[in-house]
Amino acid sequence: MASTDAVRIALVFALTCCLVLSTGACLSGDETKICDNASLPLFVFVAGIEGSGHHMVSSYFHRLSSFAMKSYVPTLHTYDPTFDGPIPVPLYYSIIEKELYEQRMKGLIQFMDNAKKNKKFATMVYANSFPMGMRSGTYATSRPDLIDLKDFECKLYRIKFLVTRRHPLATVMSAVKRFGSRVTKYDGLKQIPRDKKVDLDEKVLPYTVTARIAEDNLIYINQQVRQLSCHQVHFVDYDKFINESTRKDALQDLATFLELSEPDTKVLLSTKLNKPKTAVTIPPRCTQCLEKTLYDFFEERKMMWPLLHPQ
Repeated sequence: MASTDAVRIALVFALTCCLVLSTGACLSGDETKICDNASLPLFVFVAGIEGSGHHMVSSYFHRLSSFAMKSYVPTLHTYDPTFDGPIPVPLYYSIIEKELYEQRMKGLIQFMDNAKKNKKFATMVYANSFPMGMRSGTYATSRPDLIDLKDFECKLYRIKFLVTRRHPLATVMSAVKRFGSRVTKYDGLKQIPRDKKVDLDEKVLPYTVTARIAEDNLIYINQQVRQLSCHQVHFVDYDKFINESTRKDALQDLATFLELSEPDTKVLLSTKLNKPKTAVTIPPRCTQCLEKTLYDFFEERKMMWPLLHPQ
């Protein structure tokens, strides 16, 4: 019975992946009309879990003078009562009021309008990962809302989403390397009584906690992307943009999606990036190691985020 279930799950996952490849993101069937109001600025939003390639995308597009680049925009999606002062404990709460959300957008809209006046082709916001920011810890609400961003299309801007994909094992290793202290510093783990730490390996804990955060956000992004329209979404597979054998084809597809000019496309295709500093073998060659534990964890759950599984 167990083997039959495993075969059934594998077939469902394979069929879902084929559907993803053939239909793009709009699996819900709700295809929004293309906004053809060229007077509005073009807003390109990079979405993906932490460590999946936001800075890789920015490295490519910083070379294009036709793009206005903007990094982390924390005010769009959450309340943060401590944002302007010291942050002993971060408190993040999701914004759900459309009026407040639109008010928070004013600064970004002004930035995009100025970019358009300066003959910029588009504005790209590239560093709002899931969860948002170094201090977000395990706060589940601290993440962008793609549906809210979509809802303002043709009112405040035209929008396209670049959804970064990378094997979650690699994203976890990358995120912990950069922000490993976040888990113990900001999630209160240092306050755990000594007698309660018996079973906790504090060297392993940042990886396992980050893996749980990644799982939660992969499921969340997968469900939100389903609500977007095909013409709004392009998937950016990290490894394809880094590996020399696939880089040019991947960049050409991206240039076509964004409708880049021929000069911009040439610059994009000529750009080469260094290999990532965090080298991760997938699947891991070791059998009794942290990487194998994390790999198995994600492999058992990958059918829960088929749109975010690297192709």
